[in-house]
Amino acid sequence: MNFPGYSLSSSVGPTLKRRIERLSGGMGRPLYCAAVDRRKSKVWNYYTQLSETHVECNVCKKQLSFHNSTTTMREHLVRKHSIRDNGPHPTVNTMLASASATLLPTNALSSQDQDVAQSSLSGFVYNESSSTGNGGGGGSTRSCSNKRAALLTELILEMVFRDLQPLSLMEERGFRMLLSCLEPHYHVPSPSQLGSLLWHRYHVLKQHLEQHLQASLAPGCLALCTERWRSVAGCGVGGSGGQLYSTVSAHFVDKDWRLARCVLETRPIREFGQPDQEQSYQQQEKRPDSLPAGWVALHCAGDALKLCVQEGLWDEPVRQALAAARGIVLHFQHDANAAAALSQKAEAANKAGARLLLDDPGRWATAIDMCESLLELKWVVSSVLEEQKATPNLADHQWRLLQELVPILRTVRIAAAFLSEDTNAPISALMPCLHGVSRLLGQRMAESGCAVAQGVILGEEDVLQDSPAVLSSFLDPRFKELRFLSPHARSKLHDKVKELLSAQAYTEDGESERPRRTPVPRERVSPVPQSMYDILLGEDPTERMPEIHQQLENYIAEPLCKRSLSPLNWWRAKEHRFPAVARLARKYLAIPATAVPADRAFAPRETSVAQRRATMGPQHLDHILFLHQNCNYMEHLKGGHGGGRDGSGGGANSSASHGSQQSRETLYQSLVSYENKAWVTSDEL
Repeated sequence: MNFPGYSLSSSVGPTLKRRIERLSGGMGRPLYCAAVDRRKSKVWNYYTQLSETHVECNVCKKQLSFHNSTTTMREHLVRKHSIRDNGPHPTVNTMLASASATLLPTNALSSQDQDVAQSSLSGFVYNESSSTGNGGGGGSTRSCSNKRAALLTELILEMVFRDLQPLSLMEERGFRMLLSCLEPHYHVPSPSQLGSLLWHRYHVLKQHLEQHLQASLAPGCLALCTERWRSVAGCGVGGSGGQLYSTVSAHFVDKDWRLARCVLETRPIREFGQPDQEQSYQQQEKRPDSLPAGWVALHCAGDALKLCVQEGLWDEPVRQALAAARGIVLHFQHDANAAAALSQKAEAANKAGARLLLDDPGRWATAIDMCESLLELKWVVSSVLEEQKATPNLADHQWRLLQELVPILRTVRIAAAFLSEDTNAPISALMPCLHGVSRLLGQRMAESGCAVAQGVILGEEDVLQDSPAVLSSFLDPRFKELRFLSPHARSKLHDKVKELLSAQAYTEDGESERPRRTPVPRERVSPVPQSMYDILLGEDPTERMPEIHQQLENYIAEPLCKRSLSPLNWWRAKEHRFPAVARLARKYLAIPATAVPADRAFAPRETSVAQRRATMGPQHLDHILFLHQNCNYMEHLKGGHGGGRDGSGGGANSSASHGSQQSRETLYQSLVSYENKAWVTSDEL
């Protein structure tokens, strides 16, 4: 309700009236200055008293009744403008209100929107006391509601494990300042309190994951992967030290044919004081006697590729050439005169946009960029080095070595990009990829005659037949023809799959006939025995084999799936046609090619997730990593919006990446092609 202004002639004398008019500045609205002591409340910073019974809000110019109490005035500030007793000076509010009127004209907003705009600007209040630990409200009696405080605490908890933030963030002054501005009366939880909530969230999610794995997975359909990584928390000045950890994750294909990866546990590894611990751990992994019965040890494709390439780069001629190239790039980066001369000569040679790149010795993929940048500016670099004679140039044989090394490394990088795709996450894509790399590198070596380049040997076919990677390739509808094997080896592999299907049917039949706790009586109609052996030994389990074998033959006769499509999506649509083969495919397609996500295993540089993980302390590390990896998947099972690794999330991202996927298909044709074509040129790569 609005109240009209009141004249002051009846309540003050003429001398005081003239003084009040001078203070008002001729604004047309009289002011009432009551010389009373009750204006000690900070609420009066936002009001102008018009009379003994009426006041006016300085923010929205609304007039309120006044009866010797500021309760109504305080509630109006909190409800309409989100201003409390500890707010800024009224001059600041006036400036903010003016800014709101400038940015959002009043004729373009409704009355409700104007109140929201005024409150969003004038309600930006910072309480210094809350940033020091209390989160108190200055002298206000109103506090953050329990529901809102619980929501803020839940959001902070989500931020900690989703973004891999340390619990010590709760004690940082900048974080508390931000929260005090957003919610001045919110009490920021301490690290110990947040740790208790984190443990409870971890315990609940762990129980749900255990129930899901026990109810949804068949026996033998789970692959376990271990990742060893080192934390930099607590390292010395020279970067030495740091705790070594091992993270165990489970990979499986769920009922919706999504390749899921769930972290099970992260534990610290005890130091043994050996000079080369990483090498000793790799040797321990190769021991078959350390694995339980029925388990097979496989090496991570990303780690194996890294070791193979690094071994080739450490060959003495290659190492010397890369070291000399690295010295040239550092010279131009640190010498301003050399950099200016290089820029001028490059511009004259119509290569103004080219620049030299430095590699990271620990990341083999960066060596390609350094060599390519040097080869592009070869004559410009040689000219500047010859004029200045500050650092030696590469020898002719070193330039030729870099030129022959780039296509080889580029082929390996294409293989890494191929395995990094979500559709190629299962190990089924590994053997066709290695076959393509071996074929292309063999052709390249035969043409170039490079003495330091060495080929890739896949191994004997008899050994490959028992490899889970080859079985997985056969159960992948894109590579089931197994062109990297001879016809005789493929025939033997088909027999191997028949044996696996027979054993699978026998196991399922035995489990279905086991007595249950509450058996339901039912009448079974058995076929008439055809021989005395049937009466003595029961029904022959091989009577059902022809049906399983027919499913296998139908699967082999099925047309090949396009390599750009997901094999898991293919099986989701064809499962009803080949149920026995589909159960076997669910087991072998669950094996990943890399122990860690492929985008991290083949990343040219360390990812931000790995960097943040390495800086975290040991307290609650297992809980944070468990929630970080598994929360999205469990929410997806409950009907959330989390996506799987096979791109089942869909949406705009999948449509946007369709064009780039089609452009990369031409690169992969040369790598996983089934035709015997000649070595592709550098332009095609």
